[in-house]
This record gives sequence, structure tokens and C-alpha cells, in this order.
Amino acid sequence: MALILIFGFASSLAKVRDIIKQDDAVLSKSAIAEEIELGEVVTKELQASFGHAELLAFVLDNSDRYEFALGRTYVAGFVSFVPRVIWPGKPLGGGPMLANIVAPGSYKLGSKEGNSSLTTGVVIESYLNFGFVGVFVFAIIHGFLIYKVTCFGHRLTKTTDIALFLLTTNFLSMTIVNAEFLGAFSAFMFVAVIIYFFNNVRIRG
Repeated sequence: MALILIFGFASSLAKVRDIIKQDDAVLSKSAIAEEIELGEVVTKELQASFGHAELLAFVLDNSDRYEFALGRTYVAGFVSFVPRVIWPGKPLGGGPMLANIVAPGSYKLGSKEGNSSLTTGVVIESYLNFGFVGVFVFAIIHGFLIYKVTCFGHRLTKTTDIALFLLTTNFLSMTIVNAEFLGAFSAFMFVAVIIYFFNNVRIRG
């Protein structure tokens, strides 16, 4: 991956050199700026294509770029339904935080230019909040929750309860492992509320 980044920069610099060496053309500052900007765009796109392993390695190697969130990205998931107009200081999720670590300034709250975010996954997000202690503690909590939900699921008989069980199992065993907590939890609650709502409508009908 590092070689790809180097290649992207080298390619842009080579194009700048070619522009400078043109005998029959006037050196254009805008042309050089465009090539440099292209190199920055390529770099950001490559950073965005990192897998969780590469992102974790980057986070560990660049600890001077950030401070631990101390649970703020998890709070962001629980209060995601609160409009930012009402709570301007509402915490951001782990995705924006990670994006600004990898490419500082790539996510700006309120920006109209189109913010970019990165998917954290459970290991990275727990580390960004509490370091290695957070990874260890979350692993224990995560395993305990999966165990309790699985035990509880064996006693279910109603269709709605089974649907909620399957949704919860998928959330704990798959979604939250690879996704940002804010997005995963919001999606989970959205579907859970819909299932619960239609179940009540059916019963009352």
C-alpha cells in the first residue's frame, strides 16, 4: 500500500516536471497546481481504500494526531436521533474521527463540499476511545452479549421475537464488527422499531 502511495505522488511529480521542461509553452502555475491537487486526491482515495488492518496500523503509528475519544463516539450512536440544531455540540461518530486522523481536515462539521468518512470497525473504534484497555474490555462485553442473546433466543416462539432475535444476532456478530458504531446502532434501532411497530399494529388489528 505504501508503494502505491509513493507511485501516486511520483506520477504527479513527473507530470509537473514534464510541464516545466516544455520549451514551447509558458510555465503555468495553474497547471502545476492542478497536478499537485490530483496527487492529493489520489492519496486520499487510496487512504479511503485501506482495510481495517491497514487503518489500525495507521492509527497505532500516528498516535500523535489524536486524543482518545473516551466514549464520545459511542455516545454519538445513542443520541443520533437528536438534531444537531438542538444540540450543536453533539459528538461525532468514529468514522469522522478516523477520517481526520488519516487525512486531517477531510471531515469538517457543516462543510458543504462533501465530507468523507471512514469505517472503523469494532477494534479500531474501541481503541480510539480507550486504547488497548478499551479493546480488551469491549471484547469481553461483546462476547458476553452474544452469549446471553443466543441463550435467550432458544426460548423464543413468536415470529416477531424471532425476527428481533435474528436482527440482534446479526448486529452483534457481523454488523458492529465491521461498521462504525453510530451507523450500525442507528440502523439496528430503525429496523427494530419498524418490526415492533408493525407487530403492535397487527395485534391491535
